[in-house]
Amino acid sequence: MKKNYINWLKKRLITGIILILPLAVSLWIVLTLFKKIDNIFKPIIVKIIGYHIPALGVLITFVIIWLTGIIGSKFIGKKLFNMLDNFMLKIPLLRIVYGTTKQAIDAFKYTEKMPFKKVVLFEYPRKDAFALGFVTSIVEGEIQEITLQRLVSVFYITTPNPTSGMLLLMPEEDLIPLSMNPEDALKLIISGGLFTPDYSLPNSKFINIEDKNTIIT
Repeated sequence: MKKNYINWLKKRLITGIILILPLAVSLWIVLTLFKKIDNIFKPIIVKIIGYHIPALGVLITFVIIWLTGIIGSKFIGKKLFNMLDNFMLKIPLLRIVYGTTKQAIDAFKYTEKMPFKKVVLFEYPRKDAFALGFVTSIVEGEIQEITLQRLVSVFYITTPNPTSGMLLLMPEEDLIPLSMNPEDALKLIISGGLFTPDYSLPNSKFINIEDKNTIIT
């Protein structure tokens, strides 16, 4: 009876974490951004009006972003922003930050699908200790040319913050493909292992990852 009560309590706790955590993180991000953005124009507003009006800085920022969107959607605006892109990518220090940020945004732009296509298991951080990773692509170019193994790009996400992690370029033979979908894998990671995805035995114990399209689709 006591064990059943503990299991019931554990399941409800996991459900609560899964429901509250995204809301709490979202609210924290929104409130933090709201405060930061509102403070951008605070000195100018105070200098012009004489006192600060809450949320006026956010409204001004919204109008600027909106106008930028209008200009950027026009032919001349696209040309101007392409010139800005080229200019930013020529500045030694800024091109690293600007280029990386732009590539990350472009990777998620115009898609509602999760960017991670396949969940894999691999030994990390030592032998006989395992971690979950998300396949993002098959490694190509110079890195693949100078290595003997066929490498796969695997994004390893840290617990409980899904926005941080590291990119691991791993030999394909070191990866154990799972039938678990990416959404369930994220829940497992965010909950710190408290959430256990439903599992039904697949038709085959092994998943073919030899073909480039198979591993990422």
